[in-house]
Order: sequence, then C-alpha cells, then structure tokens
Amino acid sequence: MENSSPLKWDTVSQNAVVNAAQVSADLDSMACALAQAGDPQTAWPLILRKPDAKSWQNVIAAIKVNCSGLDAVTGMHPRAAIIDKVCRVLAGFGVPFQNITIYDTMDDAVANFNGFRGTLLPADVVVSNGGDTFPVTVMGEALKCTTIIQNADILIDIGVNKPHIATWVGLTMTLKNHVGTITRAAHGQNCPQNLTQLFELNKNDAIIGTPAPGVPCRQQLCIIDSLWSSTVGDWSAIPNVSPHYLVMGTFGPAVDYLTTRKIRIDIMKCTTHPDALLNQFITAFGYSDTDRQNLTSLTPDQNSGRGWVEVSAVQSVNYPPRAMVNGGETCELLLGAGRAIRFCFPAGESILNASIYSPAGRLVCSLREVGPRSYSWNGLTAFGTKAGCGGYYLHLAGSRTSRSMYFSHL
Repeated sequence: MENSSPLKWDTVSQNAVVNAAQVSADLDSMACALAQAGDPQTAWPLILRKPDAKSWQNVIAAIKVNCSGLDAVTGMHPRAAIIDKVCRVLAGFGVPFQNITIYDTMDDAVANFNGFRGTLLPADVVVSNGGDTFPVTVMGEALKCTTIIQNADILIDIGVNKPHIATWVGLTMTLKNHVGTITRAAHGQNCPQNLTQLFELNKNDAIIGTPAPGVPCRQQLCIIDSLWSSTVGDWSAIPNVSPHYLVMGTFGPAVDYLTTRKIRIDIMKCTTHPDALLNQFITAFGYSDTDRQNLTSLTPDQNSGRGWVEVSAVQSVNYPPRAMVNGGETCELLLGAGRAIRFCFPAGESILNASIYSPAGRLVCSLREVGPRSYSWNGLTAFGTKAGCGGYYLHLAGSRTSRSMYFSHL
C-alpha cells in the first residue's frame, strides 16, 4: 500500500508515498471478508447502514480521526487515502460530501487534513476541530461531547497503531481515539484517569447511539492505520517499523485487542502490553475470558464470525525474494496459474498445521509444505472434488500463534 518509505515524517511526505488505489482495493477486499460477501457492492451496504426512515441523501456521517502527535510537520495520523475511501463509499450510497465531517476536537484536524481537500480528499467534505458541545455523563462525571456526532447517523472511528504510556496499556488505537470526541477539559487534561473510565466512555450512548428497530448503531466501523508504527514511546513517537497493515472491524475493543495481539505483539515483538490489562479490552465489555481466547485460537468461521482474518491481494508469484519483516517471516500459498497470496507468520515459530476452511466452518482440506513456509492448493477438497468458487479461509496454527487469511477462489 506504500510505493516507498517517506523521506521524512511530516503529513505531506507520509501521504505522498501511499498508493491510494491499492488502499482502496484492499479496503474493498477487507469489507468482503468482514461481511462475508462476494463483492464490495454487496459487502459495504452490510457494514454501513442508514436509519430506515432516512434517505441516503439526508444521512449525516462523522469520521473521527486520530490527530494526536506533534503537529502536521511531525506526527502519525491516519493516511488520507483511508479517509478518502470511506468518504467515497458513503458517497456511492448517495450521501453528499457536505454531510460528511472529518474531525478531532482535541488535536488539529484542520492543519492535518484541510489542505488535502480537492486532492487527496473530496473537495466538499467538512474538516473540523470541534466547536459546540453537549453534556454527557460518564461514571457520574459531567463531560462534554462534540455536537458533530450528536445528530450523526453513521460514526466511523479511524485510529492509528501507536504506542502510549503504561496507563493505556502502552497503546492508543480506536478506543482512546474518542478522547477527542468526549472530553473533560483542556488539552493535556482531557484523558480518562484509568482504563475503566476509557471503556465506559466508549460505551456511552453518544458514541453507540440508541439502536432500535430500523435504527442501527451510530458507530458502525473502526479502522486502524498500521502502515507504519513505533515499538516504543508515546503518541508522538516517530515510526521505527513498517507493519504494512490496515485493520478493520465493527467492534472497537476487539479491533484494538486483536491489532495489539497480532501486530504489536506477534509481528512487532512489543513487550509493553501486559496481558492482565490488555485482556480487559474484551472482558470489560461483557464477554468472558473464553470468548477472548476464542478470538485468537479459533477461525471466525468456527467462532460465529468473530476473530482475526487476514486479507491479501492475489498477485503474481514473481515477487522479490521473501524476507523477514518486523520479526515476522513472509510465507505464501500458491494457488496455481501464477497466482499466490502472501502472509506473515512469526519468524522462528513452526507452522504445525495449515488448512483450508469454507466460510461455513467446514474443513475443505489440509495442506502440505511444498517448500520452506510455502504451501500449495489445487482447488480440490480432501475428497478430490473441485471446491466451488468463492471465499475461503487459510488457517495456520503454530505452537503459540494462529492466523486466518481470507481469499477468493476463482
């Protein structure tokens, strides 16, 4: 999704090297995997939904972006290609660009993104640093919420894979992103004092909305930009690794939890995210510890659609040599006719089992290595019959790690 590495870490330089067309295509593929749909035209309407009583032309959308960082000169913020894609998906439904607001009330969204309108972003979208507020109460404390989301039908949370101080389990992603939506005071004093307060903030009706028959949840999609990241530091840290990932889901706590487990811990080898605190990102939202374990030990087709799925564009096998990337080793599944998908698995950890599953959770076949970290599937089931066209999961299990990759079989 990047044509090269940025020469420096200002906002313009970061965005200049992003391949917007590839980002758009990858988000389409991720939408298909998330909605378990065969094409983006079917998938996106299953993810982003309007109230039944409204026409798309009257829908109001808000996009919360993480602008914490030093400034537009040096700082890690969501890349514009991701925001642009979401805006254009909404516009494809009929939402006017003027009804879409990109915002952050505690950090300078205008300085970071307003200059991209008409180039990297649609010209008519609104970019805002906040404005009026309305009162909300979290754990008995009177707080302020931006009116940008008060009447929004659709809220999309776009965070960044960034480190943070120990209070926040060493990370800041989609949950902490809403510190720029519901605030308590001036910059530097606005953060919740502990994880419980952060979790309760994200449970507030202002963010979730008031779902009812014909009225969907307000926050409908959470995305984490993990193209670049840092293993240490806080929200202002300059990147020192390139995970090359985007992460997308509908439930922010699980998106943050799985991004931390699968990218920051498995791939980036971070050691600053204590299990006891990180696990609360799931258990504090009403799920059991078994539910949490199943997110990483089972494939989504085995776990009622919940879990981690990796999506890779199908490409030619004529790549540069496979390499070690941020503690992970590139592996491949050969699909025949010069097609393959590539994925990352922790270096030094053996892959004990590789299998193909249908979206319904049926084991299609087990795979054998045809080379180091290389597998091949000829499109046949374990019984020798042809598998039908459509989406499938490649599931790999190691001694400590499991990964699921969604791909299309043609």
